[in-house]
Amino acid sequence: MSSTSTSETNGKSRQLDISFSEEKLVADLKRVTPADWIQHHLAQNDYIIHGDYQTAPLYAAGGDPQAYKGCASKHCPTNLLEHTPYFQKVLSFFECEFARVRLMRMAPGTILSEH
Repeated sequence: MSSTSTSETNGKSRQLDISFSEEKLVADLKRVTPADWIQHHLAQNDYIIHGDYQTAPLYAAGGDPQAYKGCASKHCPTNLLEHTPYFQKVLSFFECEFARVRLMRMAPGTILSEH
């Protein structure tokens, strides 16, 4: 089974010519441990309107998953990305340099403003 990626811009959907294996994505997601999830500090984040969420960084400043603020150093793969080979393959589709790349886990009812 595969999942095709789409993006939505200004109310218009655009189909990307790529598909991902749901089974492989789920397998890598199962490699994410509770310790990999970082609680975001809501008071410091202007983008949250309501709720809470956690992130599991795949690329971060200096490869440090705790370095979620600022861009003082080069963004590098975190240990989590090194242990999730299919996430690596998905990211390799995008032939570009990466800044912050992370998985997000949002509590029901969490609302983020557009940014």
